Amino acid sequence: MGQQLDADPRLAVDPQRLASLFEQAPGFMAVLRGSDHVFELANPTFCELVGKNDLIGKSFAAVAPHATGRRLLGLLNQVYRSGDAHIAKAEEMRLQDREGAVFLDYVFQPIKDETGRVTGIFIQGNDVTARARAERFQATQSRLLESAFEDRSLPELLEMLILAVEEQAETEVLGSILLFDEERERLHHGAGPNLPDAYNEEIDGIAVGPQVGSCGTAAFTRQPVYVTDIRTDPKWADFKDLALEHGLLSCWSLPIISSTGNVLGTFAMYHRQPRAPVDADIELVEFVIRTAAVIIERKQAEMALEEERQTLEMLNQTGEVIAGELDLEQVVQQVTDAAVKLIGAEFGAFFYNTVQQDGASYMLYTLSGVEREAFERFPMPRKTEVFAPTFDGTVVVRSDDITADPRYGRNDPHKGMPEGHLPVTSYLAVPVKSRSGEVIGGLFFGHSDKGQFTERHEHLILGIAAQAAIAIDNARLYQAAQAEIQERKQTEDALREVSRRFDAVLNNTRMAVFLMDERQFCVYANAAAEELTGFAFEELQGKALHDVIHHTRPDGSHYPLEECPIDRAFPENAQTEGEEVFVHRDGSFYPVHFTASPIRDEASNTIGTIIEVRNIADERERASELAEALKAKDILLHEVNHRVKNSLQVVTSLLTLQARKAEDENLVNSLQEARNRVAVIAAMHQRLYSTSDHDHVDFGDYLADLADEAMQSMGSGDRIKLHAAIDRGIVMNLRQAVPLALVVSELITNAIKYAYPDDAAGEVFVGLDDRGDHVAICIHDEGVGLPDGFDPSQSAGLGMKIVTSLLRQVRGEFSLPETSRGARFDIKIPVDQEDD
Repeated sequence: MGQQLDADPRLAVDPQRLASLFEQAPGFMAVLRGSDHVFELANPTFCELVGKNDLIGKSFAAVAPHATGRRLLGLLNQVYRSGDAHIAKAEEMRLQDREGAVFLDYVFQPIKDETGRVTGIFIQGNDVTARARAERFQATQSRLLESAFEDRSLPELLEMLILAVEEQAETEVLGSILLFDEERERLHHGAGPNLPDAYNEEIDGIAVGPQVGSCGTAAFTRQPVYVTDIRTDPKWADFKDLALEHGLLSCWSLPIISSTGNVLGTFAMYHRQPRAPVDADIELVEFVIRTAAVIIERKQAEMALEEERQTLEMLNQTGEVIAGELDLEQVVQQVTDAAVKLIGAEFGAFFYNTVQQDGASYMLYTLSGVEREAFERFPMPRKTEVFAPTFDGTVVVRSDDITADPRYGRNDPHKGMPEGHLPVTSYLAVPVKSRSGEVIGGLFFGHSDKGQFTERHEHLILGIAAQAAIAIDNARLYQAAQAEIQERKQTEDALREVSRRFDAVLNNTRMAVFLMDERQFCVYANAAAEELTGFAFEELQGKALHDVIHHTRPDGSHYPLEECPIDRAFPENAQTEGEEVFVHRDGSFYPVHFTASPIRDEASNTIGTIIEVRNIADERERASELAEALKAKDILLHEVNHRVKNSLQVVTSLLTLQARKAEDENLVNSLQEARNRVAVIAAMHQRLYSTSDHDHVDFGDYLADLADEAMQSMGSGDRIKLHAAIDRGIVMNLRQAVPLALVVSELITNAIKYAYPDDAAGEVFVGLDDRGDHVAICIHDEGVGLPDGFDPSQSAGLGMKIVTSLLRQVRGEFSLPETSRGARFDIKIPVDQEDD
C-alpha cells in the first residue's frame, strides 16, 4: 500500500480511491502538492524506482538531492509555473542507489483547481529500461551488420563491436574477442582495443583446455565462465601474474557459437575490480556473442570464398602454364615457384630424377624463395628416415616442428641439418608420382616458424603434385618424341634413297605401272604410265584410276566401278589379269592388257594394288600376221610376264631388301622395327575393315595371327616354337586394341631376339585370359632371362619406352613376376565399359 496524508480539500482528491488505483497500477505514479512539490501520494512502483519508502510529506528536493533530482526539480518548477505538461520518452536517468542507468517514459501533468490555478503535479510513467536497452542493442547490431556488408575487415568490425559494448556497459569494462583455430585448438587475437597491447600479445595463441583461464576454458567447455576474482580462481593459476600485472581482477568469458554449432571464438569482459555479473551484464554479453557470431561467420565465409577463389585462380594459372610447357627444367621450376606462393612457405625445393641420353640417371633440383647459392654447397638429400617416405612415394609428411620429430637428426654426419643450411621448422613433403606409379621426385617446403602448414595446404600441394606429374610425363614424352623424330628422320632419309632407286627402276621400264592405296586412289604412276594415258602423274594422283581411264565404254555408255575387272584385285585380294579398253587424254579409245596384283605387307594384309598395263593396239592390228607365230609369241609373252612379275616382286620387297643389305646396323634395326610396327597397325585396321563393326575387333583371334606372323617375320619357326593359350571372343575397341597389339608385338619380338641367343632352341608362350573385370596378357619365355635390376620404366631401349608409354595410355598394369627360368611379362588391362 502506498503512503498518503490527508488530501488538501482544494485538490478534490479521494485519497482512498487514489490509493487503490495507485496500488494496482503497473507503472509508477505520484502526486506532488504545492510549489515545494511535497509528496502526497506515491504508489509502490514509484517507491521501488527511487529506492525509498518514506516519501509522504517530504519535498522532491529533499528526496532527490542528486544531480538527476535537481534537473527534474527544474522541470517540475517549469510545469508548476507554466501550467503545461512535460512529456519524456525513454529518457536516461541515473538514480541514487541504482547501479546502472534507467530509461523512463514519464509525464509531469499539472493539477489545477476550479479557477485554473496549478495546485500540484501528477507524475505518471513506466520503466522502459529493458526496451530501451534492446533498442540500443538492436541499433548497434544493425549498424555493425551494415558495416559487415561493406568493405570492412573482420578485425575492424570486432573492434567496433567491443567499443560499442564498452560504451553501453553500466560500469567500466574492457572487452576482448579471441578467434578459435579449430585445427590447432588454439585461440588467436581478434580484437581488444582497450586492453594493453602487451597483454593481447601474451594471450594470442593460448591453448584450449579445462583450466586455461576464462577464455580457454569457455572454448573447451562451450559454456560461459564467470571468474569474479582472478586472484583466487584456479583456472587462472598460470595466467594470474600476467593479469594482475595489467590491473585485471575479474574476467567473464562466453563461447561464440556458429549457426551450425561450432565454436568460433570467445568474448571476454575484464574488470579492474572483483565483480560478479548482474542481469544487465548477462543481457549485454548475450547481445555481443549473438552479434559477433553473425559477423565472424559472415566475414570468415567471405574470406574463405576469397581465399578459395584466389587459390583456384592460382591453381588454374599454374595448370595452364605447366600444361603448355614441354621443357622439363622449366616445368619443375614453375611448379616449385607456384607451390611456394600458394601455401606461403619461406622456401621450397623439388628434387627429381631424370634420365640423360646416355642412359644414366641423375637427381636434379629446383629452389624457390632463396638463391640457389644458399644450397649449392650442400650434398643431395639421402633417403634418411625423414626423407624416405617422400622418395619412396608412400605418404605425405607434414610437421608443425620437424626438429621434434623422432626421425629427425638420426643420421650422420650432421644429426639433422648441416650448419648453414636453410632453417626448417614447419615442414611439408609430398611425393610426385607419374601415372605409371613411378616416383618422379618430391616437393619439399619449409618455414622457420612452427605450425605454418595446414591440412588444406597439404591438399593443395597434392593437387599441384598431380599436375606436375602430368606435365613432367608430357615433357619426358616430348623428349622421347624428339629422339624418335631424329631416329625417324634418319629412317626417312634411308626411305627416300629407296624411293629414288624405286623410281629409277620403274621409270626405266616400258611397262606402264600404277600403284593404288587401300582406297584405290593412285599414289604412283611411272613415265610409261604417263605416256600410255596422256595424263601427268599430278593429274592422276589421289584419284580413282577407273574414273580417269574408264569413265565410259567405247560406245559412250556408263561404265560402273563394280564391273571393272582391274579394281577387283584389292577387294578379292587376288591377282586379276585381262584386257580392257582405256580412254586416252585426247578422247581416243585403245585396248590394253593389264595385270592387277594386291600388295601385301609382312603380315599378308592387303594394303594396296600394283597395276601393270601395256597398249595392245598394235598387237591386235598384227594379230593376223602373227597367227603363225602365236605359239612362239605366247611362250615369249609368258616368259616376259614371268620376268616382269619377278621384277615387281623385287620392287615390292625393296624395303625388306634395303634393311637386309644396309651396312649400318642401327638403320637395319630401324627399318625392320618400323616395318613391323606399321605392319601391326595395318593388320589391325585390315581386320577392322573386313568386319561390319569398324570400332571393335576380336582381339583373341587377332592376337593368335599376330603371334604367328611375328614368329614367321623373325624367321625363327624352326628353332623357337610358339605355344599359345588364347581366349577367343575378347572384343576390344580400337583405342585399346591398337596400343595392345603394338605392346604384344614388341614383347614377342624381344623374346625371339634376346631370349635364345646363338641360335638356341626354345619356346615362347603367349597367353590371353578374360578375368571379368580385366584382361590378362602373359608373354613368357624360358631363355636367358632379364638382366639384374632390369626396370622397364628406366630402360633406354625405344621398344620398352613404347611398351610403358602405351600401357599408360590404356591404363594397363605392367609387372615382371619372378620365374625360375627365362623372363615373364604380365599385363593387366581394365575392361573398358565405355561405348566409343
